[in-house]
Amino acid sequence: AKQARPYGYLIKPLDEREMITTIEMAVSRHRGDVPARLLEQAIANAGVGMMMVSALRPTYQITMCNAAFERMSGYSLAEIIGRSPWFLEGPALVEASETRLRRALDAGRDCQAGCEVFRRDQTTIETDLALSAVRAASGEATHFLICLSQTSAARPAS
Repeated sequence: AKQARPYGYLIKPLDEREMITTIEMAVSRHRGDVPARLLEQAIANAGVGMMMVSALRPTYQITMCNAAFERMSGYSLAEIIGRSPWFLEGPALVEASETRLRRALDAGRDCQAGCEVFRRDQTTIETDLALSAVRAASGEATHFLICLSQTSAARPAS
């Protein structure tokens, strides 16, 4: 039952008041889940690479990514989750972008930059990167959403 994530459960013999309350709670919870499921589907099916990165320093571990990011980087989900996004830097990363991105992460602020991504097959692609802080109610950055759109075809790393 826990794996099915039910909206509620009823125990026999049924008590009418408990049944009505359980149904009302299930309907309310379902309504709240619909936007979350829609957002989850949108991220999974987006044509741009997306990954969520924990704001915990110094590693900034990747906590999720979509299929477009897997295709873009050439790495599988199992190879990406738990790693720092810096494994994508490669030897040819433009110094100015690296500094700007790292400063934005450290400061917990949004950033946009062009950067080179070092792929698993040792090629690189140029991307436009958008970094957005995901904030808790307190205003503290807890995660970062990183969106990458490819701007050039893959080429051998220099």
